[in-house]
Amino acid sequence: MPVKVSVTKIRKKIMAGVQLTSDENTLSSSLFLCRIFHQVFARLLKKESPFFINKIPKTSKQEWEKAVLDHLYKHLVCPVLSKNKNILNDKSRQVIYFWQAVKNMNEWITDLLWTSEKDKIDIFITPEKPLEHKIYKDGWSDSVILTGIADLVIGIQKTSDWCIVELKTGKGCREADLAQAALYHYILSSKTKKKNGVVSFIRFGPDKKELLFQSSKLIKTQVKIISLIGEIANVTNSKKKEPIIKKDKPLLLNQAKQLIEIFKEYGKEISLDGMPISGPSFIRYPIKPGKGVKLQQIKLTVVEIQHRLSLDSAPFVSIDKGKVVIDIKRKNRKTLYFSEILAGLSKKDKILGSSKILVGIDLDHNLHFADLSAPDNVHLLVAGTTGSGKSEWLRTAIASLVYTNSPDTLRFVLIDPKRTAFKYLKESKFLLNENALVYPDENPAQNILGYLANEMDNRYKIFSYTNSDSRDEYVKKTGEIMPRIVCVCDEYFDLIERNKKEKKAIEQHINRLGAKARASGIHLVIATRQPSRSIIKGTLDVNMPAKIALKMSKSIESNMVLGEKGAENLLGSGDMLFKDIGDPIRLQSPYLKPEERNLYI
Repeated sequence: MPVKVSVTKIRKKIMAGVQLTSDENTLSSSLFLCRIFHQVFARLLKKESPFFINKIPKTSKQEWEKAVLDHLYKHLVCPVLSKNKNILNDKSRQVIYFWQAVKNMNEWITDLLWTSEKDKIDIFITPEKPLEHKIYKDGWSDSVILTGIADLVIGIQKTSDWCIVELKTGKGCREADLAQAALYHYILSSKTKKKNGVVSFIRFGPDKKELLFQSSKLIKTQVKIISLIGEIANVTNSKKKEPIIKKDKPLLLNQAKQLIEIFKEYGKEISLDGMPISGPSFIRYPIKPGKGVKLQQIKLTVVEIQHRLSLDSAPFVSIDKGKVVIDIKRKNRKTLYFSEILAGLSKKDKILGSSKILVGIDLDHNLHFADLSAPDNVHLLVAGTTGSGKSEWLRTAIASLVYTNSPDTLRFVLIDPKRTAFKYLKESKFLLNENALVYPDENPAQNILGYLANEMDNRYKIFSYTNSDSRDEYVKKTGEIMPRIVCVCDEYFDLIERNKKEKKAIEQHINRLGAKARASGIHLVIATRQPSRSIIKGTLDVNMPAKIALKMSKSIESNMVLGEKGAENLLGSGDMLFKDIGDPIRLQSPYLKPEERNLYI
């Protein structure tokens, strides 16, 4: 199956390896204002938009330029700035730079359109142009679909010449700009069969500067960057990968016979009820208890099994698909990487996005998801001791949502009491606003949770205008995109132990959101390393219907989260039990490498 790779991911990969100077790191406007700038630009130039520029009457060039600027301010800029003034209160300098960029953009686009009309050059302009091209090179194990969205494509009707324009509101990275230009040129030239197109990067604020990439230079860069695409897509190794799951492995039958002999010595007859299955972390032996052998008796034998087989952790006994199974840790445990399971993630829905969080993978190599739009998965509780893979699971879950959504359909609020879990996401375009990465020692978490509770109430008011019962129904009826909001909190224990007043306010907001937020498209994912009675019982137990239990220190902690023992025998590093409806199922969380985190922000 072809692997999709976006131009944005390649750009981030390149920027991750470039040492930026402090001057290059200084943006002239915030990411929030940058998003607004792009939205304003697109709405001004889309023919189907009610704010389309050509609807404004032309008299003289100077008067038209002024009329367009007034139009921009009155209908596009002022409303959105007023709506978000609470976010921009302390950003006066950035707002000034933003407005200067809007004025420069207005001058540039009106001059382009006026001149082309005056010189009778029939041009077409397409803002936010989706681009896609399939690539396959010798030695690759699969083809790659390269995708991207160009800010603007300008073409000349008669000659079919074209130019891609990328908008910038701050200083960028020249290496990444060149790579992005080369890729957009590669896609469009492949589609149009015309290689002489150019790519222009225009920085509009606070001053205007244009960087033009000619086709000759871009073609040379394309040759170098194709190999990077193969690496990112993980298709450069032509050899078939060793499967993660191996069934019917004859060597495992010897260990199965040892299990049967151990039980036989204790007067308990069992037999193998299917072939052993080898996963990345453990080997599963399905067994059939003999007459009179109870499940509890099998569980009481695990310590003896551990001793006799010289295992460094106790076997795990459970029921899977109606069969009794014994899971034994592999001696050569393998790591399952996030990049290996990308093909199994859902496709992006440009209007609704995806509500599915990746939970983990089972022994049959099936991916399991928690669907936030479903009542049983609307909010998630994640618990596990140090070394269990709790923070790694959160990062993978975030990456799975980023991969299957756009910033239009998904936004995050990230609460990070220890300041280590989400710091790489501080510049993410998926953050709800500039205050959405919360360090509680700087900004009390109760403030952002209160904001979400108020947003929930506001959304329900909006829904009532169209007789809609939910965010999804509202979007389908109106076609107006409303982002799903996912609030992820790491180390909840540290958060609420700060002081009693904050704890009470936080719990009140969680109770409100837990009870009502699902239909509004607002969800909570709360993680704790301390699943004690004082932490779990009450607020979290009642409001978090889906539970993810990673390795626990004690059986009582497992019982607190899942309602039963078992998590204390897990292997750590992403080995988990997931429970929403019915019995818990054992899954393995994929691991997102630190060097790949910036691909999913």
